[in-house]
Amino acid sequence: MKIAYLILVHRDPLQIKRLTNRLLKTGDCFIHLDKKSDCKSFLNQFGKEERVDIISKYRVSWAGWTMVQAYLELLEKALKSEKKYDRFVFMTGQDYPLMTDGQICNEFQANLITEYVMAYKISTSTIATDKNKILKRWYFDVPFKNRFLRRVYLSVMYRFITKPFTKKELLVKLDGKKVEPYFGQMLSAYTREGASLILNTYHNDKVFNRQMKRVHAAVEIYWQTIIFNSKLRKNTIQHGEEHEITEHFGWAPLHYHSYDEDTAIYTEKDFEELKNSGYMFCRKVIPGISDTLMDKIDEMRKE
Repeated sequence: MKIAYLILVHRDPLQIKRLTNRLLKTGDCFIHLDKKSDCKSFLNQFGKEERVDIISKYRVSWAGWTMVQAYLELLEKALKSEKKYDRFVFMTGQDYPLMTDGQICNEFQANLITEYVMAYKISTSTIATDKNKILKRWYFDVPFKNRFLRRVYLSVMYRFITKPFTKKELLVKLDGKKVEPYFGQMLSAYTREGASLILNTYHNDKVFNRQMKRVHAAVEIYWQTIIFNSKLRKNTIQHGEEHEITEHFGWAPLHYHSYDEDTAIYTEKDFEELKNSGYMFCRKVIPGISDTLMDKIDEMRKE
């Protein structure tokens, strides 16, 4: 089982080094470092580590199209590798493994054709803001480096374009057909077939890409819509079924993740909860806050 971990990173080089040291026991790491970050400090941590591939191509904006671009840049590098990876795992620098190395490999080996992605149909959602993810035109990718200009740009675009105008068509065009858009966590994992389908769409479906550039958080809609409108839907973690529609967005197939304000960042007090969660990873951990927790997790993973 050959695993490629695709990780979006923007800070904390020491923490990323700690994370990759754990992941390298089961696979190789492909990292996209936000172009706004200090690239030198990251490169100094990794030296000539051949199994960690670091690129810094995009100035990544939260919820913007650049997040999709960064992930798929990593996916393309991994897919083109001579190592012929079997599994591609989308992660962030604030994740941390909970399962042992053996458990991680066994999980993927036992589910060779499973696409680890969850989603629900936006048109059926009872959450008031969900449809606006598609019906409104959103502008998150800011063309300015200056923070003041960034804030002004976001405010102007929201007030004069996003807020006053609403499209009538909720369906999106994918592979030349109008289809239902799906919403789910960006944190997911794909087979080689699933990864190839996503990347092929990215390179060839200009109409779909143009629509996705103006949705709210494309990383929560892009590959979810592709997979759930394909023959691979039956291979998803819930066997083609949609996830329960919920106000809280903590659900992900491999990550234990809470949107609750008190547990958004996990600390030592959450150890037993994480230990008994049964998930492969947790999100999120922060150096200086989660250090003792990570130490305890490391000890747990040795058993």
